[in-house]
Amino acid sequence: KMQAKASARYFVKPLPRIVLLSAPQATNLAESIVSESKNVTYGKITWDKFPDGFPNIFVHEVEKLKGCHVVFLACFDHSSSIFEQMSVLCSLQQYAPLSIKIVLPFFPVGTMERVDREGEIATARTLARILSTIPPCRGGPMDLVVYDIHALQERFYFGDSLIPVLESAVPLLLRRLERMAATERGVRTGWQKCSRRCSS
Repeated sequence: KMQAKASARYFVKPLPRIVLLSAPQATNLAESIVSESKNVTYGKITWDKFPDGFPNIFVHEVEKLKGCHVVFLACFDHSSSIFEQMSVLCSLQQYAPLSIKIVLPFFPVGTMERVDREGEIATARTLARILSTIPPCRGGPMDLVVYDIHALQERFYFGDSLIPVLESAVPLLLRRLERMAATERGVRTGWQKCSRRCSS
């Protein structure tokens, strides 16, 4: 009994699993992320359509979402894809995940965040309102991760049920360009050495 109490005292509760879901356009990216991550599993979604063109969506093994951190990799590359992804995002809460994080690499209407003349529609605010209608899960408000949004003031377009997290991929791009430049310099130096040996 004493040993059982001692072991129970030092029992470490395992960390919640992370389940990555994705839009159909982001499947390849999601699979590459899962292949390089140890604690992330990929959740399968079947994105189909009825004969009339409306979405017919099925999330597989939803019982495994309970108590997990769910990350949804969204892709709003076309206006018609927003509705089907919103349908999933507005339904995940009923499966009791611990938290939900939405990753939207590109905010498509970010450049239309203000009205310069009467009659123009600030579609950035409209999309922010649509995203803000996603109900929160039991962990509280959800994080919306957006990369390189056009204007910082767009964060105030979202409601209290969504916390915008503004990130930038520019440092990654700069590092990539530096590696490409270094590789090019190395290839050029190698060709110069080779030509010198051949000429000698």
